[in-house]
Formats: sequence, structure tokens, C-alpha cells
Amino acid sequence: MKEKIKLFLDSDLLESYLLGATTTEETLQVERYLSMYPEVRKTYEELQDNLETYAKMHAVKAPEALKERILSSINKESNFKRNFYRMAVAASFAVLISAGSSYFFWN
Repeated sequence: MKEKIKLFLDSDLLESYLLGATTTEETLQVERYLSMYPEVRKTYEELQDNLETYAKMHAVKAPEALKERILSSINKESNFKRNFYRMAVAASFAVLISAGSSYFFWN
């Protein structure tokens, strides 16, 4: 049994699974091993922690002006939506008034 686990851990399937580069069959095999063997689960969690640490070490900090640009873009979009709804309501009232006056003059 230990030899089976050792062969699995040496096959690099766990690393590929962690990176999302496995086929459906390989994914099922890895998930089966993760649920059956605590040693594999422990190794998987260690790999996750190592990958997270690596990603944090090599992360690129976003420019400071990016936050203002995103917020201003969101504000412009929300203003557009507000104006659109106002115009839609005004157009609905115009249609109702037009329909009512047409009915009134028809009779």
C-alpha cells in the first residue's frame, strides 16, 4: 500500500491537479487518492501552501491610480444606468399620455 502511495506521489499528478492541468480521468484518480489516503491529503495541502507562498512572493503590486480609475468607471456606469431608467420612465409616461389623448379625441 505504501508503495502505491509513493508511486502516486512521484508521478507528479498531484502537482498537475493543483495547477488544473489534468484530464478527467486523472482528476478522478487524484480525488480518489485524496479521499482515501491521509498522506496524500497532507502532501496536497503542503503543495497548496507552497504555491500560495510562491504566488505571494512574486505578486506584482497594482498601480495606485488603478483603484481610482476602476471606481470612476463604476460611477460612470451607474450614472448611465440611472439616466437610462429616468428616460425609460419619462418615455412610458409620454406613451400613456399619447394613448390617453388619442382615445379622448377619437371619442
